[in-house]
Amino acid sequence: MVTNEHKKANKGVFLLACSDLELSATTIVAYYRLRFAIEFLFRDAKQHLGLTHCQSTREKQLSFHFQAVMMTLNLCLLENHLQGKTVCSPQDIKTDHFNTNWLQTIIANLELNAELIEMHPNYPKLLRMGRMAA
Repeated sequence: MVTNEHKKANKGVFLLACSDLELSATTIVAYYRLRFAIEFLFRDAKQHLGLTHCQSTREKQLSFHFQAVMMTLNLCLLENHLQGKTVCSPQDIKTDHFNTNWLQTIIANLELNAELIEMHPNYPKLLRMGRMAA
């Protein structure tokens, strides 16, 4: 049993099971944290990046698809890390890039002054429109 004393709101006792009796409690907790991090990676890859959408049944094509999705996920994580963000959502990154491209397309097609529009105080709001995390 492990006691969680890090967060005052979530204090409690957790029962973690492990078949290796030689592992210490802190090592088991570290493994569980890594396990959940891996599960979140696969969840994001499935929900936002199309991990399960490959229609091929050939091993080579499936391998390429899985590797491309995981590389895209790693690039999303890297982009968030470089921007200093702690919360990462591939959907938000896709939305950011879509919004940027969409606004640039509108500005170009309407022959507007891009510098003036980008200086407008509401421009950042438009870039964040549709994001899951604020």
